Amino acid sequence: MSRAHGRRVAARAPRGGSGPWPLVAALLLVPLTVGALVAAGASDNVTGEQPAVASRLDVGTRSFVCTGGLPGTTAVAGTVNPRGTVTVNGGAPPTGSVRVHDPADVVADPAASTGAFAAQQAGSPRWLAAAGCPEPRPTWWFVGAGASDRHDTVLTIANPRPGTAIFDVDVIGADGPVDAPGLHGLTLASGATRTLDLARVAAATGDLAVRVQTSQGLVAAGAAESWAEALIGKTVHEWVPPQGAAARNVDLAGVAGDSSSTLVLANPGAREAVVRMRLVGKNGTFNPTRHASLTVSPGSIETVDVSDVVRSGTDAVRLAANVPVVATLRSVHQRDEGYAVAARPVHGSGAVAVPAGVRAGIVLASVPVGRKATDAAETQQQTQPAAQQPSSVRLRVLGRHGHRLRSLTVTVPAAGSVTTSLPRAARSVAVSVSDGGVVGAVVLRSGPGIAALPLVRPVAAQRRPGVVPGW
Repeated sequence: MSRAHGRRVAARAPRGGSGPWPLVAALLLVPLTVGALVAAGASDNVTGEQPAVASRLDVGTRSFVCTGGLPGTTAVAGTVNPRGTVTVNGGAPPTGSVRVHDPADVVADPAASTGAFAAQQAGSPRWLAAAGCPEPRPTWWFVGAGASDRHDTVLTIANPRPGTAIFDVDVIGADGPVDAPGLHGLTLASGATRTLDLARVAAATGDLAVRVQTSQGLVAAGAAESWAEALIGKTVHEWVPPQGAAARNVDLAGVAGDSSSTLVLANPGAREAVVRMRLVGKNGTFNPTRHASLTVSPGSIETVDVSDVVRSGTDAVRLAANVPVVATLRSVHQRDEGYAVAARPVHGSGAVAVPAGVRAGIVLASVPVGRKATDAAETQQQTQPAAQQPSSVRLRVLGRHGHRLRSLTVTVPAAGSVTTSLPRAARSVAVSVSDGGVVGAVVLRSGPGIAALPLVRPVAAQRRPGVVPGW
């Protein structure tokens, strides 16, 4: 598969927007906004979503947004906790899939929130798409997006929280930033949603990296993609998986190794990025025979065909860079496309939804010692692999009504990975890691269609932004 390089094209500014907050509300939210922006900075693990200065709070209500945007989208939501309630659009707790016409609000009450999850799915006999339903945050990256007739992406940005959100959209192509001046200083009222068709507002060819960054408030964002192998080819759909802040270490889990594979790297910084790639499988972690070291110019994107090194048996791709980067691995299988997902390390517990009507398996890969993601500041600046140890992982496979279908313990080998098939009746998996840490994803297949969902860390406590002396 080949995709042309990007070109800069002036964009038409989108219409719409909302007025500013009342002054009092804006002043009250300054500390919260600053704390969120600190968390949005570059980190050394996949995301940096929590304020750097914080104190513990008990878990309260937790919200997700299923952004939709693909034909026939449905959502599944729930909790791996035995008690608690999760609702979709304020209705009764769902017992199955819920059709998503517009962005759907998923709310988990305090009893359910530590183990809550939500995911969306769409498909046809020719393609399969799946994505997690995200929680609001200040920074979103979508790598591998498109803005042309043959490869287009529509962003859906929702503000489920009180108060107006203000955000910018930046687009990076192979030649650098794509001209799109109308995408800065956009406003979004509480409860409102905005869609941006990149082919109309930031037209370019080739793969793109798109960042949504708030300067006020938090938003949930999704990127629905349409792609055809040729202008007269049949269109397939997928969600471009989201990432948080750029990072020096990126783990991409859920690789479809029997497909053609393209690594897409973006360097948003001002220094050249040198990225080392390693492949993780059941037999260990290895340097590839080619593309072990890649460079990306400042403020640009690099697309590399890695089909010759990422093959069957590869469950995850581990990237380590000298400067923060964002990345994705796209696979094309029988003309459907899917993405390995950027996964955060899980040390403790995790959960993931399992859509209905698909074959599913959970992939778990070990994490180098020292890569533990903490809620404070993920400050480990590691570019060399650390010593690794086996991880013992307990899996609880749950069905439609939360009843237990299966429980088992698997051992993730040091510097390796393990794949476990899931029963067709599975609707979620609860994960408990007793030793070491893992990254993981559920790999989905239906006919020729491929997709993946990341393993998510349930929150143990929310964070309160702290007061920094001198503010």
